[in-house]
Amino acid sequence: MNTKTMLAVVAIATGLVSHAADYTFTGGGGSGDISAAANWGGTLPGSGDTATIDGSTAGRSDFTRSGSFGVGAFSLLNWTNAMLLDLNEGAISASTLTVGGAGPVVISNGTLSVSGKVTVNAASVLKVAKGATVSLPDSVTLGNELLVA
Repeated sequence: MNTKTMLAVVAIATGLVSHAADYTFTGGGGSGDISAAANWGGTLPGSGDTATIDGSTAGRSDFTRSGSFGVGAFSLLNWTNAMLLDLNEGAISASTLTVGGAGPVVISNGTLSVSGKVTVNAASVLKVAKGATVSLPDSVTLGNELLVA
């Protein structure tokens, strides 16, 4: 066994290699704060993780951010009515963003930065409200609309 292979085996065996996890917003913290670990089942998603806010299970449609929030994939799915994400003058960073559902997703009061692919599915609308900044990559797939108000 060569040195690189031996190091890889040791890293995996000792847990030094982390694996991305999937998190779904549960609202267990009793608020719409996406930067509160209790609202994600006790552990806040991090860099490389997938964070999903699902309108069919989230129990609310208004969300805020009070602390830092950076994830791998960020999905805002299954909205039948409007979903509001108020960034409170802060920022969210994600590698990818997917928006899906019949209701519009409205980003307000802060910065959303996406470094990779952005997908707004058919019948979905991503609205950037006054006071918000959205930094998008070169690859944006629009099934419907991206509105800047």
